[in-house]
Amino acid sequence: LRPTWMFPLDPGDHVAIVGQNKSGKSTLEKHLASLRRFDCFIRTKSDPLRLPDHRLIRHAVELDLPTKIGRTLPSGEYGEKALLEPGYQWQKGEIEKALEVFWRHGGWTVFVDERFYVEQRLKLTKLLEQIESQGRTRGLSLVSGMQRPSRVSRFALSEAQHIVSFRVGGRDAKVIGEETTDEMEDAVLGLERFQFAVFQRADRKVWVGYLQDLAPGPHGPPAL
Repeated sequence: LRPTWMFPLDPGDHVAIVGQNKSGKSTLEKHLASLRRFDCFIRTKSDPLRLPDHRLIRHAVELDLPTKIGRTLPSGEYGEKALLEPGYQWQKGEIEKALEVFWRHGGWTVFVDERFYVEQRLKLTKLLEQIESQGRTRGLSLVSGMQRPSRVSRFALSEAQHIVSFRVGGRDAKVIGEETTDEMEDAVLGLERFQFAVFQRADRKVWVGYLQDLAPGPHGPPAL
């Protein structure tokens, strides 16, 4: 058992978060968002995302993509945050344009709440894979949430420095095990509710944590 508030997220680190609906993926993503100062959320779910005291950007005209990202947005207590909503206010081309701007500036963490939707509906698989394979050198991180790792690009797991999983079925646990270790696969299958297993690629170690142990990061509270 390792304290979950020590979860590392260095610039350029990618994270894959696996779990079914209501498993705790969103809570964990919000915790990770509190660890980084510059965050972009690609939100595909209809439930509201509350970011108190954050600079929240909703429209392209506000975002002013060519000039503002990473330069002139005012920094709040918890850093700079951008919210993109595909299928509602944003279309595929605008999402792609925004990601390309974040790519050029570097230093941001891009959160994708449902990887399958962004790949299949928005057809952005290649751009996400580019971030995963080359973003580390630019300090650009990608945090991907997914219910079924067997249905998304293998880059989501193979290029992730940290793979976090709540309890999933045998087929998806096997996919996770193929990209990590047998120990991680066994840990995932034995998890309790709101418990998650973490595989760190650097040392190939597995540890288990609980959502209730999450502690605030320097750029915001874990629960938004």
